[in-house]
Amino acid sequence: MAGAGKLVFARKASGLVRELTPLDVVIWAIAAPAITGFLYFAPQSLYMYGVTSIMIAYILGLAVFIIPLLAIGFLVSAMPRAGGAFPILSRIFPPSLSYLFAWSLLVGRGIVTGILSATAMILLGSYVDFYGMVIHSSSLVAIGSAISSFQGMVIGAIILVAVLWVIGIFGAKVMKWFERIIFTLGMAFIIILIASLFVAAPHYTSMFDSMWGAGVAEAIISKAAALGYTMPAFSLGLVAGVFFVAVFSYGGSDTITFVSGEVRNARRFAISFVTGLLLVLALYIATTAATGVVSKLIASYDFLFYQHPAVLRSIVPAAPAPSLPLFALSTLPIWVSALMVGIILIWMLKALVPIFLGAARVPFSMAYDRTFPMVFARTNRYGSPIWSNTLIAVITLLGLYLYTFKVSVFLSLTTLFGLSYFWLVGLAALMFPFVRKDIFEKTPIQWKVAGFPVISIIGLLALGTGLFIFTYLISELTVQAMVIYVIVLAIGLIVHMYQLHHNEAEGVSLSDIYANLPPE
Repeated sequence: MAGAGKLVFARKASGLVRELTPLDVVIWAIAAPAITGFLYFAPQSLYMYGVTSIMIAYILGLAVFIIPLLAIGFLVSAMPRAGGAFPILSRIFPPSLSYLFAWSLLVGRGIVTGILSATAMILLGSYVDFYGMVIHSSSLVAIGSAISSFQGMVIGAIILVAVLWVIGIFGAKVMKWFERIIFTLGMAFIIILIASLFVAAPHYTSMFDSMWGAGVAEAIISKAAALGYTMPAFSLGLVAGVFFVAVFSYGGSDTITFVSGEVRNARRFAISFVTGLLLVLALYIATTAATGVVSKLIASYDFLFYQHPAVLRSIVPAAPAPSLPLFALSTLPIWVSALMVGIILIWMLKALVPIFLGAARVPFSMAYDRTFPMVFARTNRYGSPIWSNTLIAVITLLGLYLYTFKVSVFLSLTTLFGLSYFWLVGLAALMFPFVRKDIFEKTPIQWKVAGFPVISIIGLLALGTGLFIFTYLISELTVQAMVIYVIVLAIGLIVHMYQLHHNEAEGVSLSDIYANLPPE
């Protein structure tokens, strides 16, 4: 065997600790995508698309997204290693090609961490401000405004990333329980918000008035109608219009695959993975349905907020942005609004933990395979890749910087960085049983239909949907985003070439590494 008698990998064992369970796979699959889109997408878009169109778009979005995710799940089950599908991709394609996509993804997830950390601070500030208005406290309104300011947002986001880095120091055991606790707290509160809208629907108008003032709800509805607003009727055109937003609402659900080297029974990934995605869909449908039962007032509020803000402010001074909490809190005791301040932070943290720590396993995996500087493969006594955690923390600063750009720039960049590898995963799953038969025959995923491997069938479908998503992303890129993307790829290639030179100096070639299955 090539490379026998010498160490071709960074170490003889990964150094990671297998602490995560199938339950954690389900939790992480839900936690990463169910973030701001869950709280804000349906409530904000209701006035343009209507309940039915949004629900159908969510269902179709998952139908498209789940195919490449299934391919990823199958590949991870074949080789349960940290880094998600990339270890096996690099044993099917030229390693440097797989490296380029892995580098793109880890940078993208670092950027997302920065953007979401900034968003968390703005949301936190807005809810402190909101609670201050509810209880008529000018001090709380001032504090909320300070947190939401640019300086407050940056300082708060950096503190939040520092918290993530500290959690990462203690490895899978601590991050497992931290994620379980904050996920449970956040999910319980969100379920209460959803349920409250259903229960309060017959009396919602009077409850809304009890928070904002007598006659406010009727004034909003009548003013919107006077300005020509009517609820949109269902149409396929509306579904098409909202479809891609729904597709991207599932982004980040592949994060759990990157920590597969720390999961017990990782070969059962696909079942837990799909379970989590179906629960995400259930949450999205429930949120849309909850806002739908009081859609007349919510849609009218949305219409005035986005199309006639001055009119809305004449009815509700300093009117908050539409959101699930805004509309649901009207049905609950005022003191619950105070809890929302902490819950928003918990809800964002429950998404940031898997995104941040999952992304850190990608440079770890690349370094373990010697395509990236090997310092990033080092683990501490808790089994945590501390230098990889630090790299992602540094990249979050780029996310904070991009947050100052137009929304179109950072949205197109994050989706391109994060989703562009889907077509490569599909091609890999299609080819896997044929080009690496030696590995495929050792896996538990050898099912066939009419003699053809199931993973190849899924791979063919994933290749089509992946290319569809990729070409759409390319068409939506701004010039600024393309320039940043090219610069980031160039930096990654320079680092890669440095490591290849280092390998050559030690007498190790990539062919030695990728002819072998890596040690776990």
